[in-house]
Amino acid sequence: MAIRSMTAYGYGEHQENGQVYYCEIRTLNSRFLDTSIKLPRSLIALETEVLGVVKDHLQRGKVDLFFSIPSLETKKNLPTLNPEAARHYLDLFREIRTVLQKAAPNEIFTLNQYLVSSVSEFFKLEGVLQFAETSSSSPQDELNTHKNGLLTALAKAIEQVKIARRTEGTNLEKALLSVLEEIEREHGAIISKAPAIREQIYSSYVKRLELFIRHMNEKEIKAPQGLPEDRLLTEIAVLSEKSDIEEELTRLSSHIAEFKSQISGGDAVGRKLDFLCQEMHREINTLSNKLVQIEISQHTLSLKQSVERLRQQIQNIE
Repeated sequence: MAIRSMTAYGYGEHQENGQVYYCEIRTLNSRFLDTSIKLPRSLIALETEVLGVVKDHLQRGKVDLFFSIPSLETKKNLPTLNPEAARHYLDLFREIRTVLQKAAPNEIFTLNQYLVSSVSEFFKLEGVLQFAETSSSSPQDELNTHKNGLLTALAKAIEQVKIARRTEGTNLEKALLSVLEEIEREHGAIISKAPAIREQIYSSYVKRLELFIRHMNEKEIKAPQGLPEDRLLTEIAVLSEKSDIEEELTRLSSHIAEFKSQISGGDAVGRKLDFLCQEMHREINTLSNKLVQIEISQHTLSLKQSVERLRQQIQNIE
């Protein structure tokens, strides 16, 4: 199973009972699973179920979901006639006309003289038009009508997201393995130079101690109880041990092997890989602190740069 990226896009479309349902999903980097869901207001009760579906398929990332039902939105944006209001205004006109005709029997009175001059003006009268919010359809009825369509569109969008994440994950895996090869080369170079460096350090300590003893003799300074040769060798061995890098090299090798194993294992390994990068960085720091030789410093610097590149890449791994 390949590793998966956290960056992806998915689109799902489903038709059912004359309705079309759309779902769009965008995912970005995040330490945890952070989900934002945009549903039509009348279907907000579906949010918990949608969140459960997302958790079943995605483990990390900033996930934004957008749902759309064009026919439902169009219906909500188009007004309908309120028959009671229309009858009310017609009765009102008749009443006004009756009153005016009694006052002036020889005059002819029309609607546009006293109420409106056109149909559009009539629609502007308060209450003549009503919008979908005043519909008698209950939220549960809407949920039952649209639930299956929305969830089907969601399933299709999530499948696209998973495919996109795996595809990008394959590209990331190639990049990570390339950087790991660089780390292994530098690691191997240090191993090959370690015996010579160890001998060089040992010889350096011997020379420094000999110089110190010669200085004491020239100044006629004597140690309180003498300084036996076997004690000198013991002290040199202790100092050499402090500069030994065998353990660090072994642990670094182990971390590299585990990194490869996690990549090939796939699944959600982003956090594990980040931890391994921290461990590799710690071992490399110890190496650079123990050995200050130029030929080793060049390798440890390259190792630090490579591990930093690994860390940047895995920030996008689920």
